[in-house]
Amino acid sequence: ELTAGVASVMYRTPAVAGPGSGLTSEIYDHVVTTNVSSSGSGLILSIEIKGGTFDPTSEEFLIEAGGTGYEGEDTIKVAGNLIGGATPANDLTLKIKRV
Repeated sequence: ELTAGVASVMYRTPAVAGPGSGLTSEIYDHVVTTNVSSSGSGLILSIEIKGGTFDPTSEEFLIEAGGTGYEGEDTIKVAGNLIGGATPANDLTLKIKRV
């Protein structure tokens, strides 16, 4: 059962830069995110980098904790240094599709 304001489905907008290539293929657990568009907080992800890139359309992430206060289309940032890269060069930007 989903609670209002809890992130449930996310995607990366093609026009938004992601971490690109050159990352280490690995699973990163307990990745803390930053909401850059509203007051939502507490979203924690598990992100799998395959072949040096990240593609959320391939279901390479898992929401460990949905947080609270999110709205559809909120923009979320994952610092590149948390997923084996550098910040800001490999920062990943996601949008919440549905709460």
